[in-house]
Amino acid sequence: MFTDEACLARLDAGDTSLLMYPASAHEAGPLNLWLRRLDGDDAAYVPLLGPASPSSVSWSAEVPTVTGEWDGLRYAVTFRLAASAPVWFWHVAVENTGDTEVEVDVVLTHDPGLAPYGAVRNNEFYVSQYLDLTPVTTSRGTAIAVRQNMPGELVPWVLVGSLASGAGWATDTLQLVRGAQRPGEPVALATAVLPSHRLQHEHALVVLQDAPVRLTPGGRHLTGFHGTSLEDHPEATSDSDAHWADVALAQPEADAVDWFEDALASQGASHGSGARSGALFSAAPVFASEDLDPDTLREITGHTDLAHAEHDDEGELLAGFGSDGSHVVTAAKERAVLRPHGHLLRTGDSLVPDTRGLTSTVWMTGGFHSQVTRGHVGRDRLLSTRRGYLGVQRAQGLRVFVEDGASATGWALLETPSAWSLRTDSATWWYCADDVALEVTSSAPTTSHELGLSVRWLSGAPRRVLVALHVALSGDDGLDPADHLLTERDGGLDIGDDDTTLRLDWQGSGIAVGGDELLFADGTTRGTPWVTLEVPARSRFDLTLSVADARTDLEVRPTADQHLGPDWTSTVSRGLRLGTPVAAASDPAGALAAEVARIDAVLPWFTQNALVHYLSPRGLEQFSGGGWGTRDVCQGPVGLLTALGRDDEQRDVLLRVFRAQNARGDWPQAFDFLPPLAEGGQQDAHGDVVYWPLLATGDYLRATADASLLSEGVPFVGDDGLTVPASVEDHLRGALDRVAEVRVPGTALPAYGHGDWNDSLQPADPHLAARLVSTWTTVLLVTALRSLAEGLESCGAADDLVTRAREAADAADDAIQSDLMVDGVLPGYVLLHDDGTSEPLVHPRDTRTGLTYGVLPWIHAISADLLTPDQARAHLDLIEEHLLGPDGARLFDRPVAYRGGPMSVFQRAEASTFWGREIGLMYMHAHLRYAEALARFGEPRRLFAALAQANPVGITERVPNARPRQSTTYYSSSDGAFDDRLDASERYAALMAGDVDLEGGWRVYSSGPGLYLRLLAETLLGVRARADRVELDPVLDPGLDGLTARVPLGDKRLRITYRVGAVGSGVTRVTSGGRELRSIPLQNPYRGAGVSVARTDLLARATGDDIELTVEIS
Repeated sequence: MFTDEACLARLDAGDTSLLMYPASAHEAGPLNLWLRRLDGDDAAYVPLLGPASPSSVSWSAEVPTVTGEWDGLRYAVTFRLAASAPVWFWHVAVENTGDTEVEVDVVLTHDPGLAPYGAVRNNEFYVSQYLDLTPVTTSRGTAIAVRQNMPGELVPWVLVGSLASGAGWATDTLQLVRGAQRPGEPVALATAVLPSHRLQHEHALVVLQDAPVRLTPGGRHLTGFHGTSLEDHPEATSDSDAHWADVALAQPEADAVDWFEDALASQGASHGSGARSGALFSAAPVFASEDLDPDTLREITGHTDLAHAEHDDEGELLAGFGSDGSHVVTAAKERAVLRPHGHLLRTGDSLVPDTRGLTSTVWMTGGFHSQVTRGHVGRDRLLSTRRGYLGVQRAQGLRVFVEDGASATGWALLETPSAWSLRTDSATWWYCADDVALEVTSSAPTTSHELGLSVRWLSGAPRRVLVALHVALSGDDGLDPADHLLTERDGGLDIGDDDTTLRLDWQGSGIAVGGDELLFADGTTRGTPWVTLEVPARSRFDLTLSVADARTDLEVRPTADQHLGPDWTSTVSRGLRLGTPVAAASDPAGALAAEVARIDAVLPWFTQNALVHYLSPRGLEQFSGGGWGTRDVCQGPVGLLTALGRDDEQRDVLLRVFRAQNARGDWPQAFDFLPPLAEGGQQDAHGDVVYWPLLATGDYLRATADASLLSEGVPFVGDDGLTVPASVEDHLRGALDRVAEVRVPGTALPAYGHGDWNDSLQPADPHLAARLVSTWTTVLLVTALRSLAEGLESCGAADDLVTRAREAADAADDAIQSDLMVDGVLPGYVLLHDDGTSEPLVHPRDTRTGLTYGVLPWIHAISADLLTPDQARAHLDLIEEHLLGPDGARLFDRPVAYRGGPMSVFQRAEASTFWGREIGLMYMHAHLRYAEALARFGEPRRLFAALAQANPVGITERVPNARPRQSTTYYSSSDGAFDDRLDASERYAALMAGDVDLEGGWRVYSSGPGLYLRLLAETLLGVRARADRVELDPVLDPGLDGLTARVPLGDKRLRITYRVGAVGSGVTRVTSGGRELRSIPLQNPYRGAGVSVARTDLLARATGDDIELTVEIS
């Protein structure tokens, strides 16, 4: 399917999309043809397809012919499908109309999808991470083969080659746009020779350069490209696949001799000329923002001195934090990062789900609102999503043009500003050029459910403004034709369908409301779902976006006491915080004090990130979703609410989790927490998932002794519908029944099921999975059931459940030592053979997987006291020797082998082509669990260092080979900057030695921020609520002597001063106002433990909301 400008909006082979990013009437997708004039090492280039091209288009039998002239070259392009094979062709003819000889070539760029269209649109990054792009030498030079490695019944595959002679090539959009001043500009095309080097990143792109030719005046060159699609290609790409190029070339449609003469001669004929349509997103220039000098930056932002300032190698300021906690970013910092600065805004202050809440993603590069949703963030988008973070496409979300008299279109698009400032509830852009300064602010207030946009001229004469909103109500995230109603009213506009209405409100008159016709110079609509507001020149324009939803039966609202308060940012800032320690002899240079300040600076941002993950579960890269992962919600949100001291809201979370429990006793992998809720037929999950709700429930009961939770009634989800409500106690009983059912017969060990936490290691052979035991899942079983037993005991309830949980935990604990421990080392897995023998995997004896050591079962076993002190010490030593990199703890000691995509042992670990996320081995969540183990064992220096490594503030100083990245977002991984999986395998030792650069991975969407907050409060600072007592068990670097902290305790705050001795753990004394508090020693098999004090004793020392304490540590 083509656009009017001959760009491909769809290219399918059966149910498989051969495109990743469709084109629209407003702009081309990454698929294009580029004509280049070469001059030595340099090249000038122009696109031949789309609104940004100088082309005209004519049509015959729904096939376009594209013609045009550029820089002394006349060209023609056509597209053909083969009649008898799944093959397509681009034919290109070029003629030199000048009077001197020129050297030219043609470059094809094609973004392959190779997945069902819905899967591609769900998340293009994820699809790209499983595309293998491999050069193949054919009879016509280099071709590029693309194999879809995602595990499935079939393996789609394509080969793209030249009709003349393929020469240079590339495999990812990043190779074309890296270093561009304007995001998305393919500046690598300005170099005559393409990289011809494989990069497997997150924007897979076939880039194929036809061999250059010299054209004398009047000379012509006929060339083009072919593509072949195979439904199934089980083998890895190899040289033997070159014959598919011959198959394509044998098709009669490969011959264009009879075509190009007429096409070049009749290039004046046109229909729907892209150039003449003047699509603003393709034709309008960018507002030319200037970088600011330090004085101007201070003046315009209002910050005279930025904390935690970042500078480049020349000393230029990149970013820093204002005294109010806001984060200021310069254009230079934005140009330096791989992943553009972004932020998720949420309205309201609720601490439980609320369907009225609006969520919007904003981007420093002029994305003032995008992916606007109400309630569920994965359904019913109101404004479209920014897709791709490299800026190749711009017509998404809410964009703003300003009047520009020097532009042929009359407008300039606001993109990268001179500076940007973030608060947790707003973002501000400053655009400065010559004597003009413009400020744009997007906001999400806590007091109302509406999003704000403010455009304000700070200096210079105000200009007209064109606000463009890409409406996504009609489906497919705004790619379907417009199908919404517009209802104008005084001071506003309603945009709606039968169920949902997006309401726009503004002050003042003279606002001209339009559709997409204002986004084309010819003023003709293309039927795309855009709404435009043309604002006359005025000093300020304010717009609010709110939503009305007619589906009142789907509403969920919090009660009056389930809020953080109207100024929740201040509430959070008064919550969990750190104060700079006094100067200590062990920290003479103040390095530890600086790290404390950096951690304190990131705490409000991690709190905001954790709230997004909890109530608006999506991220900057993982923008799909909207439900709760059972495993995730029992860690991140529970950790967040624990750190905030919000027991009632944690109870609410648990009841929602039990509402999702299957009648057979287990839970689904993920579930919706906003209506409509599942009522039947849920899937089961990985083998570890059943234990997370039990662990969260046990921890909650231990903290609160809230026996009333057990009598709450909620239904199960049955195969055919909801059951009658059952008590939470019965839900727990059902879960324990399920735990017993899924044990390996004749053992106390849990069956592997469909996987464990690291689902990249799911076995490729189902028979193997059926005989596998995960050591980590076994450790989790013991941890969860012991916590549940202790929690129930603290309530004096359900004695039968206490006995069952404790007996199952004790039996599994014994089995860890007798059946799983091999040569003093816990394996990642144990394979049980039919003859009664077993085989350790991910272990020094492992001859099957290629992996020797895995961190997950070790750190969880230490945290749960399941190893002896000597065993724990030995495993921590192995981590230090084999698994600690410059950025933290790694999942395994080496990469899983990659063989082009076919899977022999593991699924995703052998199929993913992108070195990142858990495939890149440094998964931040696992690193935080390593920090938890360090706290339990008593490694104060390493604990603090590990928590600091997870903090993006100051990362380039802390980890010298870390590349610049945004400082206000949690990164779910630290990704070595390898070109592909083979490069990672060859140079992994260099990464571990600190000789490979490190990039930040996916952001925000993770249970990690909530886990981080809990670990800071409960392990570093050591404050743990336990029914009528409070445990104080800090583990602090001796250099942190004098550290102060604020830790929520219910509706009070502990204000603690720590006096730290040489050991850093083991509490010797607790005082308040100079009086020593009575305490009871805790138990720890590894180190000197803390103490517990009576909650009533603490409350008796309260002054207002604060309780002052001094905790002395050995």
